[in-house]
Amino acid sequence: MAAFDEPLPSPLGLDSRALDGAFVEGVNAISWMGNNTSKLPLSKDRAPHCWTFFSTAAFGKKNKVPQVRNSSPLLLNLVSPIFSH
Repeated sequence: MAAFDEPLPSPLGLDSRALDGAFVEGVNAISWMGNNTSKLPLSKDRAPHCWTFFSTAAFGKKNKVPQVRNSSPLLLNLVSPIFSH
C-alpha cells in the first residue's frame, strides 16, 4: 500500500479518484492497482489517496522478500523501479 498527497494521474484524463481498481499495462513491475480511498465514504476528495499495488508474477518471483514490516534498504530498492515510470 502507498499513500499520496495528490490523486494519481490516470490515462485518458480519467479522474483516478473515481476508479476502484485497474489492470496496469506497460509497466513490468505492476499488474493491478486498487484504490483503497474509494472504499471510504466522503474521503475521495481528501488526502491521503491510498492505493494497493500488485506486482507482476515475474517481478514478485525475482524480488521476493518476507512479508513483514520492513523499512530496509532492500525494500527501498524494490519500490524504486515500481514508481520510476
